[in-house]
Amino acid sequence: MSIIQKPEPLVIGNKAFYTLTSYDPVEVQVIEPLTTDDEVELALSAIAEQAGGTREDLEDPSWVEKHLGESSTIDELKDQVRKELDAMNETTVQNQITEQCLEKLSERLCQSVPQNQVEQYENLIARELMASLTGGQAGVTLNDALRSMSISSAQFEALVKEQAKVEAEHAAALDAYASEKKIKVDETELPHLMGLSPADAEAILKKAKAAGQMDALLDSAKRNKALNVVISEAHVTRSKETEEEAKQRLQTTIAQLQAQANAAATASEARNASGTQPSAGGGASPADREDKPAEGGSGLKFV
Repeated sequence: MSIIQKPEPLVIGNKAFYTLTSYDPVEVQVIEPLTTDDEVELALSAIAEQAGGTREDLEDPSWVEKHLGESSTIDELKDQVRKELDAMNETTVQNQITEQCLEKLSERLCQSVPQNQVEQYENLIARELMASLTGGQAGVTLNDALRSMSISSAQFEALVKEQAKVEAEHAAALDAYASEKKIKVDETELPHLMGLSPADAEAILKKAKAAGQMDALLDSAKRNKALNVVISEAHVTRSKETEEEAKQRLQTTIAQLQAQANAAATASEARNASGTQPSAGGGASPADREDKPAEGGSGLKFV
């Protein structure tokens, strides 16, 4: 079966104009994770370990008060942990809704995204992944981190290209939706739409104005606003996770945590071998984030 190539969008200046086959509400289906007793026990063990103890120590209220700074019985701790896990699971559901809304909307694109726009996302994603994988630590290279996770450079490059194409299409679909629905934004909405404090938003505003990037900044905020509308109007069907599905998810989580621990150990060994220390802070300051994903909303790149 041949694949029909979509035409490229109309481009005026540096701005591409996209359309969708439909602007009706999207249909999404999500699975609500089930908080199991095993998951609660795993979290309790992690809490005890971080406090320098074992799961059994949590049965002793005096140990709990001394090491966790609260007077709680084991049953109270279990209830607290379960509530926190339930809240995390609801966040997972909301993330599912967001991702599916973006996916469904981008499937309606009538045009393809030009390669030069996709490449902008590739550059941003590559930098972000490199910073994330190396943990911002001096002396730890991307190859060190990839090797610890058994990922080749070719696989990393393929991952970047795939994710860039997806995010570029998400942005294009939201641009089309915002245009059709006549969605507008102004500077006063930036803190909310970008998930920033007023002070951080003001810092980014100043840098964007100085660099002549205000249009790009407002476009990014407009996409987040459009996404909020798409999500609010979506027809969402929820289903409950089964016990067996929850068990498999927990096993996957444990495997991922072990892989992360192995990667951290490898990075530490590399750092020790080079005689370097982790860089202070690790994250970018607000003033350095003009080319990072928009915080909040879709998390789309500011390009």
